[in-house]
Amino acid sequence: KAMITSSHLFRIHEVKLKRDVALHTHSNTEIVFVIKGACTIELPALHWQAKGKPGDIFILPEAVPHNQINTKETTTLYWIFKTDQFDAHSPMLVSFPPKLEKGKLIINWAYDLYHLQNSGAPEILLNSFLISILELIKNENAIFGKYSPPINTVKCFIQNHFLLVCGN
Repeated sequence: KAMITSSHLFRIHEVKLKRDVALHTHSNTEIVFVIKGACTIELPALHWQAKGKPGDIFILPEAVPHNQINTKETTTLYWIFKTDQFDAHSPMLVSFPPKLEKGKLIINWAYDLYHLQNSGAPEILLNSFLISILELIKNENAIFGKYSPPINTVKCFIQNHFLLVCGN
């Protein structure tokens, strides 16, 4: 039996930064999608950190302080949202290499959502689109959350480097 999911997009922004982002929190889940550049996101209270490059998506739980250290000028799309689509109590790093089809798709969808919100699209359209993006993320990395951050990092490395070499 299919479950009806509920999601609500609060805001989405594109940010280009050379400087780091100081420790801060949000009252809802945040996605940070690395479009260009490189960064490290840290959640000191959870002793968690991960490096991000283009195509990487960080899913950060609500009310957990985090920062972003940019190793060069970095462009990210970030959005704040609420959903019952998946459990976002632990941080996750999900990879969509931009050279692969799913990477191109997620980049296009993320920008589509960004432009839809800026154009004043109806909330029902934004939230439906958000659910589609979250479903793609969830399906791509269904095993995330079952392993420790170091194992997830190795999985991402293999996915990003081996798949690019093999052309899959």
